[in-house]
Amino acid sequence: MKKKITKKQAQSRITQLIKEINYHNYLYYSLDNPVISDSEYDILFKELKDIEFQFLELILPDSPTQRIGAPPLKAFDTIIHREPMLSLDNCMTDKDLRSFVMRVKKALNVNSPDECSFIVEPKMDGLAVELNYQNGKFINGSTRGDGVTGEDITMNIRTIYAIPLLIPIENIKSIPELPLPMDIDVRGEVYMPLRAFHRINRQRAKDGLDPFANPRNAAAGSLRQLDPQITARRGLNFVCYGIANPKSLGLETQWDVMQLLNRWGLPVNPLSVICKSVDEIIEYYKKISSMRNELDYEIDGIVVKINSLEDQSILGATSRAPRWALAYKFPPARVFTKINKIVIQVGRTGILTPIAELEPVEVGGVVVKRATLHNYDEVMRKDIREGDTVMVQRAGDVIPAIVEPVLEKRPVGTMAFEMPDSCPVCGSGVAREAGEAAYRCSNPACPAQLRESLKHFVSRKAMNIDGMGEAIIDQLIEKNIIKDPSDLYRLDPEKLLNLERMGEKSVENLMNSIEKSRHVNAHSFLFALGIRHLGEKGARLLIEKFYDFNKIRTASFDTLINIDGIGPEIAGSVVNFFSAPENIRMVDSLLSSGINLLYPYNAAKDKRPLSGKKVVLTGTLTNMARQDAKGIILNLGGEIMNSVSKNTDIVIYGQNPGSKLKKARDLGIRLMDEDEFFDMAGAENL
Repeated sequence: MKKKITKKQAQSRITQLIKEINYHNYLYYSLDNPVISDSEYDILFKELKDIEFQFLELILPDSPTQRIGAPPLKAFDTIIHREPMLSLDNCMTDKDLRSFVMRVKKALNVNSPDECSFIVEPKMDGLAVELNYQNGKFINGSTRGDGVTGEDITMNIRTIYAIPLLIPIENIKSIPELPLPMDIDVRGEVYMPLRAFHRINRQRAKDGLDPFANPRNAAAGSLRQLDPQITARRGLNFVCYGIANPKSLGLETQWDVMQLLNRWGLPVNPLSVICKSVDEIIEYYKKISSMRNELDYEIDGIVVKINSLEDQSILGATSRAPRWALAYKFPPARVFTKINKIVIQVGRTGILTPIAELEPVEVGGVVVKRATLHNYDEVMRKDIREGDTVMVQRAGDVIPAIVEPVLEKRPVGTMAFEMPDSCPVCGSGVAREAGEAAYRCSNPACPAQLRESLKHFVSRKAMNIDGMGEAIIDQLIEKNIIKDPSDLYRLDPEKLLNLERMGEKSVENLMNSIEKSRHVNAHSFLFALGIRHLGEKGARLLIEKFYDFNKIRTASFDTLINIDGIGPEIAGSVVNFFSAPENIRMVDSLLSSGINLLYPYNAAKDKRPLSGKKVVLTGTLTNMARQDAKGIILNLGGEIMNSVSKNTDIVIYGQNPGSKLKKARDLGIRLMDEDEFFDMAGAENL
């Protein structure tokens, strides 16, 4: 017979059990060093569940028993990262590593070997995520996504026992210099341990299901399940590698960051070390490589980071990667297969790329059917021919590439590869500029170039013209209705009705989408032009720097190269693009068609309604998608926050706003309903 306890006793015991269970979770999942048996742990867990069952009103959302209590989701929402989650540049050789260290030391004006140290750690082969904690409480979690916006996977993150839902407040207050209230974004990697991976694949085989190709794919798929209970059964794990904006916490080194995370009970990799020279880094690389098969998780290299946070700030970042960090990758997996044919692919910039069509082969858990041969010089250097047996690798364990042919297996009578004299799509001449490896189609109106350019132009991150799919683009080109992107804004609806699978409603929707795209963020328009090497982040950087599209058109190479995040390739491409007569005509034609460029808030240029305001968006909006509303908030100068606190300035709410609205009312925060928000934004921003 169970012993009866009072509500006060239950509350005290629940608090004690949660603390004890969380401690044992940390020892088991983070340190792999349990101090009690599984059966002893189960007894504690069962006691907690029993008490909570007796006193349902005492169940806390952060209780270990509530990790998988959420119903399935219908779809993932999105979260905007307050600091971009960048990728890492890679290197594959000791020589490349030494070059990186030399560049870093030169940029920092460091001469003595002792003046510069590095944090080196295994490069986990998982999925990068960001976790937000406020005053020690886990608030939400998101994927890296495109680096600016990620998917909200909060409910799935809660199922991972290695991730604490609550950092004990005494652990936070033990560091007096930390600013409170604490609001930090922790970054790390979710991965699937090999033992869990093999267990799941054995079960999938029994159930007649296809096995997962590799642990990374299994982790990514598990983390993106709409039903958190499925994620909970997958046995995912987590390891931290940093904090967004760690200097704001008063920390000085990356090592300090890792020690702080460890003190808070957030798992860090125990194999992380400090190295003071290139030779020490190389020795570490060799050591980790030799341990690779002994680990219970997959790694594909090591990560090297400058230890000093001040030095990290000085070095800065490009639009895609920090200049203070590098991934030193292990040699990729290699297999052998046969080249059936070499074909030519024409890209949107006119470059002709030879592509090898292969006998399908599995490389590192992925079936490869095609591999790029890069360019003519590369094909000739390796002497790759149709019919060859070749060694294929996934470069950086990701992109398939051909290493070399196996000459002793070469069939008699094979012919050396030759680039075509004319474009395989339009028949125009092929030219190769001095100093370039690439051959290009000389016809700017080549259907292949136009097709790829239009696909890029109408894509979601560019002009976002919904309904303009590949089939429609192909027909518009074939019927000579469109010769460049500006023709989209002069389309005759009657001509669209003559296209296959285009009824009156489809034409109406497409024309409405085209009309809506006339009001576009300036950086999206710049990105849509398809300037070589200029990605979405680079376009955003240029718009934020110049705040005037026409100034970008006339900017010199020297002006562009001095912008943090803009390298020589981007600067050169921008100058070359806006110097070409056909591009000038196309851009002028686009702007004269009624395109209205919208600019983000800039204190020196404009005063927007949400300038400097911290804004929380809650509830369901009836007139637009949530992501579109977030874009408007950013354009109006607002900073989007994920939760309501005393620092929040405005809460914008739609239908079914939930607890955030109540908390905002309690704190006396300004409230704004959907209609008021739209009135404030103005028609030009909607």
